[in-house]
Amino acid sequence: MKYYYSFLLLFCCYSNVYAQTYNRKVVLENITGAWCGLCPEGNHTSRLLQESFGANIIPIGIHIEDPMTIPTTDTVGEYYTGGGANAFLLDRYLFPDQQFVPFTFEVTPLSEKIAERLATPPICSVHLNHVTYDPLSRQVTIGVNATFLQDVSNYQDLRFNLYITEDSVHSTAMGYSQTNFFNMAPGYFYTGAGNPIINYPHRHVLRAALGNAWGTTSSINSLPKDIVAGTSFAHTYTYTLSETWDIDQINIIGLVQNYNADDFRYSEILNADDITIAEILATMEANPMQTAITPANLQIEKIYPNPAQHQLVLQLLQKENTPTQIALYDLAGKHLKTFYSEPLDKGKHQFQLQLPTLPTGMYNLRIQTPTHSQYYNIYIAQ
Repeated sequence: MKYYYSFLLLFCCYSNVYAQTYNRKVVLENITGAWCGLCPEGNHTSRLLQESFGANIIPIGIHIEDPMTIPTTDTVGEYYTGGGANAFLLDRYLFPDQQFVPFTFEVTPLSEKIAERLATPPICSVHLNHVTYDPLSRQVTIGVNATFLQDVSNYQDLRFNLYITEDSVHSTAMGYSQTNFFNMAPGYFYTGAGNPIINYPHRHVLRAALGNAWGTTSSINSLPKDIVAGTSFAHTYTYTLSETWDIDQINIIGLVQNYNADDFRYSEILNADDITIAEILATMEANPMQTAITPANLQIEKIYPNPAQHQLVLQLLQKENTPTQIALYDLAGKHLKTFYSEPLDKGKHQFQLQLPTLPTGMYNLRIQTPTHSQYYNIYIAQ
């Protein structure tokens, strides 16, 4: 175990302006199935990696040909392994020294590549920072924000996506018992656990993918060649969670990915962020002004540069004539400056916002209509 933690220590010691300012997480997709006799060891590998890297990785169970299969998992499994299991994907990224994207369940090579990925400056930052959940309707609304930090002209089609996972899914119904080839093999975690393992807890099961396998079309409405460092985009998802899912085990994952219809080796996940329902409820209670959702009549198209110094450009689409206010707040909710507070006509608009002189740090840009507000994290470096 000391070996695995050495990789985490290596990552924690890594330091540059991107790592200090922006998040970096690796999406660890485990292609698995209840019928797969090797998959219990793969799930144990995922657990070991979580112990080593903690919140720096986001585990997702991609189930193939069992009751937990959804169209997205079928697509991912078919595309990367031909429907075979057990295999891992790390951000669906093809490392320069490897021919294929998938990994086996061996811990050491996975740990090395996760540490390598985490130590690489992120191409974009992803944050889920305006979220709501209604316990009565079980409806969740998530705003996914991305700020690009590097040139992305070598990518093909950048998109947002939102994944929803449920941890520890177990049932005695047909198809949920886990086949276990390690039952009679000495020295494995699931040695003696039975074959099949009844009421087996399936980990981090992908329950829904709102952008399917390859992301939401046109959710990032610029060609990669036109995106410059500092440009921000946002997309809002609304979804009603199934009544059969355990709310306490739900994790919501927002990500930015590249869609390459010609070659899967370049369909990389650039970065991701995640939040549990419990964290959403805690955020709503602690920061009620930061949990409002995007108004249906207002669409934010671009905010750049981010980080900003003296000026910020905001591009938005107003879908109807309505009073609109654009203002800046600190993270404690203190009003700092109002940029615009007048009726705004239907159509596309661009604002050049002159920023006040402020200490370097994170602030909230609020775009408000009479019925809704939207907050965006803006990093000001002066």
